[in-house]
Amino acid sequence: ERMPRLDAHPKAVWKPNSVQAVIKGDALVPSIAAASVLAKVHRDRLMDELHEKYPIYGFDSHRGYGTASHIKVLKKIGFSPVHRTSFAPVNELRPAKASAFKVARAAAKIVARKGKDEGKPAAASAKRMPVIKLTTKAKAKAKAKAKAKAK
Repeated sequence: ERMPRLDAHPKAVWKPNSVQAVIKGDALVPSIAAASVLAKVHRDRLMDELHEKYPIYGFDSHRGYGTASHIKVLKKIGFSPVHRTSFAPVNELRPAKASAFKVARAAAKIVARKGKDEGKPAAASAKRMPVIKLTTKAKAKAKAKAKAKAK
């Protein structure tokens, strides 16, 4: 069944005539409070789903906030594909840890092929590990960062 069009123009967008910022609006305006609760519930559900997929990061406990334990894990094992690269601790790890993540993914593929490698020495499996090279741009960034730290 076809949905009725609300406006004759297919790209019509509703825009309010005016908007007003309300400081501490979630305490003063019921609709802002309701939207805030809905947004937090939605975020928590997303974090629970991410925790099931990437339990090592503890999304179920920090809920995406940059807690000390969250940053410690990021520094130890690197970031996942769902981390925002605009988050400063993740952005700082990008040149080095992004490659480490790819290597970890490649290692997981080798483990998945374990049945094919039964009885072979571990070195035989390791030879199949793809070499992940940093791009020239990433090398330059890493070099500049190391140089800045040295000063």
